[in-house]
Amino acid sequence: MTQAVELSSEFARVVVEPDYQANGPRLKVLDLETGRERYLDPMELATLTLLSHRDLDPFIRNSR
Repeated sequence: MTQAVELSSEFARVVVEPDYQANGPRLKVLDLETGRERYLDPMELATLTLLSHRDLDPFIRNSR
């Protein structure tokens, strides 16, 4: 059994947990404010490490 972890700040609240129901392992991310959820596979997670905070700015400004 896997354990979910809640992460929060003054700007967002999410729950992250491993998911093994698909063809391979992935990470489930649930936005507690909107109820939206996304699943990220290892390749997508590794790609995030290539991005700078500046690269993410357009997504953060337009997310709410």
